[in-house]
Amino acid sequence: EFFDQIYYALADIEIKEGHEEKGIEYLKISTQKSISNNNQKGRSFLRLADIYFEKKQYQSAQAYYDSSVSFLNKARSDYPSILSKRNNLTKLVKNILIIEKEDSLQRLAGLSEKERNKIIDGIIQKLTEEEDQKKFDDQQNALLPQIKNQQQQGAASGGEWYFYNPATLGFGFSEFKKIWGDRSLEDHWRRKNKNIASADSEEEDLIELEEKDTAKANLKDRNYYLKNVPLDKEKMNRSHNKMIEAYYDLGLVYREQFEDNEQAKNTFEMLIQKYDTCRYVLPAYYQLYKIYLEENN
Repeated sequence: EFFDQIYYALADIEIKEGHEEKGIEYLKISTQKSISNNNQKGRSFLRLADIYFEKKQYQSAQAYYDSSVSFLNKARSDYPSILSKRNNLTKLVKNILIIEKEDSLQRLAGLSEKERNKIIDGIIQKLTEEEDQKKFDDQQNALLPQIKNQQQQGAASGGEWYFYNPATLGFGFSEFKKIWGDRSLEDHWRRKNKNIASADSEEEDLIELEEKDTAKANLKDRNYYLKNVPLDKEKMNRSHNKMIEAYYDLGLVYREQFEDNEQAKNTFEMLIQKYDTCRYVLPAYYQLYKIYLEENN
């Protein structure tokens, strides 16, 4: 039960000695080994979040801040600032994902029907392979009690323990169950944890509804993927409008919330380059003017 603290201490040593990658590795192990000490688990997630935030790897930072607020003691003096940073990063990542999604859908729309179907069929094939792998894993996990019994019998008879033994493949599964209990394999599975602080309850409700719709949908049907592809002018205009809003909002978050002027400049300039007649061109120019004014450029 002390492994989480030990690996956290090892990570601290490695980071102080300039071995950041090894430190990150130990911190990740610390979060995995944590059994009942939620505060230590939260500290390890927070340290990872801070590292990725300093590296400006904002999507990774958001994921770890999101995990940290689920486990840290809310009485901490810095908890409100951690929660605020998580919320701002969630907004930033949301805009990044909108841009990536709409850009991909627009590129799909620009392909021939044959090319488009080929890509969609590839997604369906990958999904089928993942389902087959899950079935196999479930079968293996069903054998775990029997394997554990055999291990105990072997230990009682003086049998040696080898870490490369195939039976140890089930170790990660049993550790997961010990910490989390039975959880369905689905997006946002961790939200079932009652300690989670919601950044925006309405947004969380919307995500839940989207997940329920996805669960009901036939993910092996081409039409499921085609329904969001902007194949007519009206859908394409909606897609572009989503990207325009996301670009401008993203630039503002970079500038106002994180004072990351380089990313803000890149985002505003990309908006002007891609959509030089949109309603945000003048505001984007003004934001760029203010940034360069601050930099005496």
